Amino acid sequence: MVCHPPIEIPDFEAVEFHDGAYEIDAKNHIILLNTAMPIESSMLNLGDHTIIFDDDIATLNAQTEYAVTIDAIPFKLYLSERPIIHINTGGEVVPDAEKLPMQFKVFLNAQDVALYDAAIEVRGGTSTTHPKQSYSFELREAPDSLLSVDASLLDMREDDDWILDGLWNEPMRIRDFLAHDIWASFGRVPDSIATNDNQRQYVELFINGSYRGLYYLGERMDRKLLDLVEYDGTQRGELIKAEVWDDAVLFEGAPEPDQDSKSWSGFEMKYPKLIQEQDWQPFHDFVSFVVNSSDTEFEDNISQYLDLDNAVDYFIFLNLIGGDDNKGKNLYFAKYDRDTPYFILPWDMDGTFGNNWTGEQDDIGDILLTNGLFDRLWDMPFFQERLKNRWGALRTEQLDGEQLNRLFAERHTQFKDRLVYDREQLNEDLRAKATEGELIYLTNWLSDRLSYLDTQFY
Repeated sequence: MVCHPPIEIPDFEAVEFHDGAYEIDAKNHIILLNTAMPIESSMLNLGDHTIIFDDDIATLNAQTEYAVTIDAIPFKLYLSERPIIHINTGGEVVPDAEKLPMQFKVFLNAQDVALYDAAIEVRGGTSTTHPKQSYSFELREAPDSLLSVDASLLDMREDDDWILDGLWNEPMRIRDFLAHDIWASFGRVPDSIATNDNQRQYVELFINGSYRGLYYLGERMDRKLLDLVEYDGTQRGELIKAEVWDDAVLFEGAPEPDQDSKSWSGFEMKYPKLIQEQDWQPFHDFVSFVVNSSDTEFEDNISQYLDLDNAVDYFIFLNLIGGDDNKGKNLYFAKYDRDTPYFILPWDMDGTFGNNWTGEQDDIGDILLTNGLFDRLWDMPFFQERLKNRWGALRTEQLDGEQLNRLFAERHTQFKDRLVYDREQLNEDLRAKATEGELIYLTNWLSDRLSYLDTQFY
């Protein structure tokens, strides 16, 4: 195999936007376009580069890999149907403890290109160990500014904080994304809440000229997204994330909280943001009630603490997706206002549908996933009746097995046929196991899971 020196790509900051929407990874010999540019005599001009096709080509399509050369150096060229994002940190490695200033551009086609200033960091606990990391970033007013600004990216809401999820420990890059869609299709939240899920869009990412594969760009879960009532001198709306395994996260204990800490027994207070504005007492009272109340007290008063329609739906959802890592941590509790009950929102669902958090196949078997809260609810006849009625309604619509399997098959086929999986293989850091066998495994797993849950919920 002949080793070719990398072609010289102009420095990102010095380049004006290309006439066409494309990126070149010189190290891995990848060219990615997301608009079908005109080809004449099997040649394509990209800025300072002339691309020569090995075969006679007149038009491009997203289902073909094209062998091309630049200055006699072989490349593979692809047409993407996804937005492309290119992040430039000046070559610096993205840190996981503080935000690094950067610029990035987003483009959908040759006419829709935007440049932004921002600051970026690695997101998540285990993401720091992955070769394909996830990130969070904040839009900034200028490259040297600490002032954040709101903007709408890819037709999502205007905000300053955004997520780039690398989907590393999910071989087909579809479980977490579609789990969000499934929850949004049936998960009930109080009428006062603006949404029950964050918006997301798949993108293809470059960092400092290196192709990093398929990501999703998404909104953060926060007070503004849910439209929780703001602090007005006393705590009103609350947003609390279950971060690590601990007694309170599993509703197995309720130690006294430290009001001067953002963390309590595995939970983190996300809103209110300021320590001097937060009050752990309402949430502690809820957890303590679940842990310590008698059966009669629990049955008579749990609806004052918890939205039961939402709890029914989350218990169904948790067990549908087989989210062993979502039965305690990787979820949010939110409260719209001080006198309203808490409700639950799922998060980080890559270890689902027969997949564990490491990215390996791991069948949880015929068990119900639960915790101290759902153990108590499961023992209540009123909860089982609600659960039975809800399951029966959902199984003929949103949770119909054929419909669910079709969602996964269509998304896998889309990425496979449009060669997304193929080009991820060209960068050795990104190699996933997005095989037909993985899809067959997921399909069989889901069918078996639905059959088991039918025996439990009907």
